[in-house]
Amino acid sequence: MDYHDILLNEKSLISIYDDPSDYSSLNIGFVDFVDEEYIRIKSISSFGRNDGFLTLKVSSIHRIDKGGIYEGTLLSLYDKYGSDFEHVFEQGLSAFNQSLELGKNKLCCLHDIEHDKYTSGFIVSYDIDNITINEVDRYGRPVGQATINAQDISRIELLSEQTQARQYLFDLNGPHATKR
Repeated sequence: MDYHDILLNEKSLISIYDDPSDYSSLNIGFVDFVDEEYIRIKSISSFGRNDGFLTLKVSSIHRIDKGGIYEGTLLSLYDKYGSDFEHVFEQGLSAFNQSLELGKNKLCCLHDIEHDKYTSGFIVSYDIDNITINEVDRYGRPVGQATINAQDISRIELLSEQTQARQYLFDLNGPHATKR
């Protein structure tokens, strides 16, 4: 199914499934930006709090739910605990490139669902074919540099609880941290 046209005008809280092998893994949020290839959502955690931004390939979407019990429950929690998202993206770029640009200054996670891989770190450079990233491990330590095929990336996670925690650890343990 082509979800592009459905997503263009969507304003309600939606659940998006992009991993056909794991329907318990879903992404929930509000549509923030849609272009020909990608959608960016303002993610909501399972407790109704802001959970950053997620950019997904539209072609990787297998199912969208809206208006269900789960979405209604999270919307109630979001109304109580959520707050406005800060708009941090450069205008005039595609959703994918906007996310990569922000990933130069904010730790991000690049997901390749098809090959069940993800890499976290800071974007060094990118072009139509490749993304170069300074990798950071789960403890916030620099790992080295990697080059990833840009076409394999199906999801980019930014400013989520996970990436913010890893960024905090990087700031403590990264290359410029002082010994404790």
